Amino acid sequence: MREKGLTLVELLVALAIAAILLRFGAPTVRRWYCNYRLKSFSSELFSYMQLARLFAMTYGSDTYLLFIPEEHFIAFYVDDVLENGKIDSGESDHITFPLPSSLEASKLPAERRGDIGGNEKVKGITIPDTCGISLTTTFSASQAMFKRDGTGKAGTIVIQNDSGKSCRITVSIVGRVSLSKD
Repeated sequence: MREKGLTLVELLVALAIAAILLRFGAPTVRRWYCNYRLKSFSSELFSYMQLARLFAMTYGSDTYLLFIPEEHFIAFYVDDVLENGKIDSGESDHITFPLPSSLEASKLPAERRGDIGGNEKVKGITIPDTCGISLTTTFSASQAMFKRDGTGKAGTIVIQNDSGKSCRITVSIVGRVSLSKD
């Protein structure tokens, strides 16, 4: 009659099979995870860009997205609207829709600090630093903009991971935001 449990040979065979699966499965799992992170971040940014356009049309304030890749951050800010309906000359980071991240204003590029205002924290979203996710943009001054009438500054953001997969978010001159995935 055999005792319960594995013999040493059975245990070594099970470990060998597990090692083989891990050796060949780990790169596949990593590739899947990196593609998942790319697609989920692209979808998140796409949603926030649509929300920024909606915010601009609803509240009558030009809305901006400032891309700061060296800080892995995208800042959102809007023109301040005065009580009489006129637009103030300065901008602020006052956004009424929820943004998950913040950045110290001192980490903004020096030439852009005046755009955001004198606040200590800037609201936005963080670009993931896993899987080598990076973004490049064709927007002038690394900044997307949606006007009060819903039109936008035309440009494209390409988001890429270290395995070469990419997603593209395009804003047309009429403000339409579209997302395409490779």
